[in-house]
Amino acid sequence: MRERAFKLREINFTFKIAIDKANSESRNALATAMNPLQKSTIATNRRNAINQAINLRDSSIAALGPMPVPPIEPVRQKLKMGPNKSKARERS
Repeated sequence: MRERAFKLREINFTFKIAIDKANSESRNALATAMNPLQKSTIATNRRNAINQAINLRDSSIAALGPMPVPPIEPVRQKLKMGPNKSKARERS
């Protein structure tokens, strides 16, 4: 379970870097954009980069496989009380 959590952290870190890069490039490009067509193209490129990062993240998580099942604590069987034990409790 620890190994999976470590890999998941790496995947999420890579995803965050990709999203931050797309946002940064978009901001820088918008600063120099002059007309609406350029701004629209920049927004489309940003959305495409984010969608690509999402798809890569989802496929990486799917490649990890299903979550491992945590260990189950064994179930203790109840002790059967003799007939004298139940009567002693009623008297108390």
